[in-house]
Amino acid sequence: MREKRQHHRAVLRVPAVVSSTDGETWHATSEDISVGGMFFSATSVPGIGLEVTVALELPVLGAVELPAFVRWVKAGGYGVQFGLLGARETHAIGKLVRGGSHAGT
Repeated sequence: MREKRQHHRAVLRVPAVVSSTDGETWHATSEDISVGGMFFSATSVPGIGLEVTVALELPVLGAVELPAFVRWVKAGGYGVQFGLLGARETHAIGKLVRGGSHAGT
């Protein structure tokens, strides 16, 4: 099977709070991350296409809030695609993916 992902991913298992613009929140655990997005394991999931903010701690950078859109949902989790990230966030995620820091495992 051909890999469809455009970006390499790194394991990142940290707690996260995902919030919609109307204030609804979902608690989840991140599973992996790339400069394009991330996957969360969760029992409660937001709807596909919803604009959200992902609040979590990135190794090296600390607490961040990342803009994203819910792109897909499956039993037990969902994937988000990041919106426009700042240079610091992009650099920190790129460093994780390249193996420059341990990712909460």
